[in-house]
Amino acid sequence: MKKTIFASVIIAALFGVIAAGEQLSSAKALVTDNVMFIPVAYNQGQWFQANEIQFAPCEPPSKPNLGNEFDPVIRAYDAQGEEIYEQGMRNPRLILIEDPKEPAALLSQIRFELRLPYVRGISRIEFWEFPREQKEPSMVLEVPRDPQIPEKADCQVPEFVPDALRGQQ
Repeated sequence: MKKTIFASVIIAALFGVIAAGEQLSSAKALVTDNVMFIPVAYNQGQWFQANEIQFAPCEPPSKPNLGNEFDPVIRAYDAQGEEIYEQGMRNPRLILIEDPKEPAALLSQIRFELRLPYVRGISRIEFWEFPREQKEPSMVLEVPRDPQIPEKADCQVPEFVPDALRGQQ
């Protein structure tokens, strides 16, 4: 009886590991080594996409800039509306003033570029400037379905070729 129970537990655990492995491999299939450059601007109380989304075969930023619970949040969704990832960031409108007696302020205009990981199947990106206070996102961006990703980009590390081999290629 104990052997049967033990064998059943082992088989159930094995199926669980296989299922988890299949989910993990399907999730890894969506991840790419590409990045999206999204020009964003804020002016007259509105967030908007300042230009087209550019894609590059470069590693996305690896240092997290998570912010805190009051800072902006970026959420990426697939075509079915399922959340793919969520990423926090420091508020780009926040300016810190040297005099500690003066409170920090928010810029009334700003332009910057969001650098986000490109994940296969991504369809929509939501930007929430004040996620705890808002009922709707500050900005919604539609991601092109089949982006044109170049083979080479300035952000790639150039291939090192020793001087002795330069003429032989």
